[in-house]
Amino acid sequence: MATHAHTSRSSETRIPSVDNLSQRQLRGADCVLCGITLCAETAVDLGERVRLDSSGRWFPRACKTHPEAVAAPPTRAIPAAVDLVPAQRHGWACVWCGVTLTRETGAHHVGYARGQQGAHNLDCEAWSCTGCKEEWKP
Repeated sequence: MATHAHTSRSSETRIPSVDNLSQRQLRGADCVLCGITLCAETAVDLGERVRLDSSGRWFPRACKTHPEAVAAPPTRAIPAAVDLVPAQRHGWACVWCGVTLTRETGAHHVGYARGQQGAHNLDCEAWSCTGCKEEWKP
């Protein structure tokens, strides 16, 4: 079963399951929400997504007639799990700046870091300090 994860867009824009999308929608040629053909003037980039059933990444786009797609500002991409140090993978340090998470620095759940090393699934929760979260606030 093919699914997707949000990596660089606000979760306000709900994208249909990749099982229900055409090849043109997966390539970004057609709107993922209504299926119309897109051009540079009508397309809204919804950010990078990761297919959880494979290591494939895709970049869905929508048309500007969907206010939820236009209103969702880009957010900071979560690093791949293989690029995180152990403290970041365990939620003890910010996934972006590496600062140790304490009461003073804050700890905010920002999504999931995805990745695989050989046969090992490295997916983990991603945590951020207040400074990095505020810097990229949607």
